[in-house]
Amino acid sequence: MNGSVVYTDGWKAYDGLLTNGYQHHRFHHLENEFVRGIMLTASNLFWRYAKFHMAKLRVVRKGKFLMHVNESEWRFNHRSDNIYSILLTQMRYFPL
Repeated sequence: MNGSVVYTDGWKAYDGLLTNGYQHHRFHHLENEFVRGIMLTASNLFWRYAKFHMAKLRVVRKGKFLMHVNESEWRFNHRSDNIYSILLTQMRYFPL
C-alpha cells in the first residue's frame, strides 16, 4: 500500500519502491547489518522469495515493478498450495 514502510537489502530492483509511494529503508547486508536498533527485517523471507523470482526475469521495468511484486506476493501467500488448482478454479468463475 502507498505509504507503507518497507525494509529491504540493497538490491537495485527495490529502487522502484520509492516511485510507487512506499517509504523505503535499506539494510546493508554486505556490511553485516541485519538489525538496526530494535527493528528486524520481518519481511526478509518474502523479499528473498520475490528477488529470486524477479532475478529470473533479468530486467524488470520500473513501470512493471509493482505488478511483479504483487505477483510475488500472491505466489508467496500460496507457496504451500496447489497453484494450478487455484488458477483453474479462478478461471472457472472469472473466465477471460
